[in-house]
Amino acid sequence: MDASVARRLLDGLLDSQGWSQAAFAAEQRRRLGAIVGFAHAEIPFYRSRLAPLFRGDGSIAWDAWADLPILTRQDLARHAGAMRPSALPPGHGDTHDFSTSGTTGEPVTVRVSRFANVVSQCCLFRGQMWNHLDWSGDVLTWFGDSGPEAEPGVHRRGPWGPPWRPGSTGSLFSIARATPAAEVIDAARRLRVSYLMGRPRTLQELAAETLRRGETLPLRGLLTFGAETTGDAREACRAAFGAEMIGGYASKEAGLLAYDCATCGKRHINADTVLVEVVDARGRPVPPGEVGRIVVTPLFNFAQPLIRYDQGDLGVVGTAEAAHTALPVLERLAGRTTDLFRLRDGRVLAPSIPESIGESAGAALWQVAQVDEATVEIRYIPAAGRRFDEAVFSQAIAQYLDPGLRVRFAMTPALGKGQDKFRRYSFEA
Repeated sequence: MDASVARRLLDGLLDSQGWSQAAFAAEQRRRLGAIVGFAHAEIPFYRSRLAPLFRGDGSIAWDAWADLPILTRQDLARHAGAMRPSALPPGHGDTHDFSTSGTTGEPVTVRVSRFANVVSQCCLFRGQMWNHLDWSGDVLTWFGDSGPEAEPGVHRRGPWGPPWRPGSTGSLFSIARATPAAEVIDAARRLRVSYLMGRPRTLQELAAETLRRGETLPLRGLLTFGAETTGDAREACRAAFGAEMIGGYASKEAGLLAYDCATCGKRHINADTVLVEVVDARGRPVPPGEVGRIVVTPLFNFAQPLIRYDQGDLGVVGTAEAAHTALPVLERLAGRTTDLFRLRDGRVLAPSIPESIGESAGAALWQVAQVDEATVEIRYIPAAGRRFDEAVFSQAIAQYLDPGLRVRFAMTPALGKGQDKFRRYSFEA
């Protein structure tokens, strides 16, 4: 797909973000109707699944939308073939299959069209513009465990900015995730990069190693995707690199869903390319400020439509506070649905303990795991030169979770399934 298509798409995104709320909502519904109509007519899996949404005359009964079943990861794993059309509409290009790693659930494979990929890339360009990133600077990414990124050494992957825009001369370099943090820092210094890219935990690891060496590495920004960025990670990166963490929320299944905005300090949902719902256990929208499951419907991937797909994440939608755009706000990510804590009285909790608790207790890194219905285990790596204070965490569990929970402690040299996808909370009961 040539650059002229991407250029028009980016221009369209920059235009639509400034529309009125009414105009934006109408266009989003039109796009939603297009992919829902296509899925209902062309894809066997959706024929009966979406039938309640359509009236006898073929029009869409939008008031039935929240009654549609949620598409689960298990559905995607078991029925992928039946969720794909025999042919795509003109202009969508060829397709490519993306597979998830399975580190946070059952691995799945999703087919994505070239057009949908370009849409997601243009959303990324727009997010980078919101944060005034300089495409003439170079980026070093410390990502991934397989594929080309796993090759030893530093590799130039090409430009990272839109090729048609003046000044997009910077290069994207990659270095294998298995590379020691000290070598990554040395490579970044040698290449004189402007930005580092990685998951929040890996960027925090680089910051800690830089400070341990008694150094600083001036950068213009830290680019990240995946987990919510924590306060201690942001502070470490400011101290080591003199720069802010700039985050996006994305998945292989649905593309780029949201991106941080420097203008208002919020994270805006790319609602012109994807419908993002935050819902309760019945699939109904939760009010702003409340935690719910994140359910998405990408509007441009006709190669394998995902209608009301459960991302497996918990989130909080914000109020429409930003006067400069009609795009809604994703206030924060609140963990994975698989990490909800379940108490013996039937309550289900989305655990949330302030980052400052770990610092007060003397933990460099910590995790709370529910190991049975009445017990949580605090796993921690002690901060250098500090004595870990168990009482601080015992009080926090009583205050922020439940005073009836038993608390036990385990000092450990490593946490989680891997530093790239570290989970603050883990349900193991």
